[in-house]
Amino acid sequence: MRSAALLFLTGTELPNALKSGCIWAALAILVMALCVAAACFGVWQLVTLRPVLTVDSSGIRLGRRFLAWNEIGAIADLDGAPGDRFVTVVPSVRGRKLRLGEDHVRNVPAFRYWLSDLLDQHRSTAAQEG
Repeated sequence: MRSAALLFLTGTELPNALKSGCIWAALAILVMALCVAAACFGVWQLVTLRPVLTVDSSGIRLGRRFLAWNEIGAIADLDGAPGDRFVTVVPSVRGRKLRLGEDHVRNVPAFRYWLSDLLDQHRSTAAQEG
């Protein structure tokens, strides 16, 4: 929403900035390019379903990537600076890790402990069945 408003304001002021001088024109073009890049990034996230996180009885799905419970090797410790925390789900076989952060859940530390407990439950259930 902010990008659209900024893009609109920049677009309406761009002709005046281009007429007024070199510095304002360069600044207006730079802001316009940043707004277009932000809008493209937002559309990319919607198309790739990046923000969608699903945890169910079959495993963890982040967008189009999926890890079944038996394919998960570990839930890593919290990483990142305060305010930008994330947890990494490490597959047991070679593959892409899932990095889950504040884009996906509100309370990353609590989510990490809940996910670890859930993984332990699935492992104990699989060991009892097998």
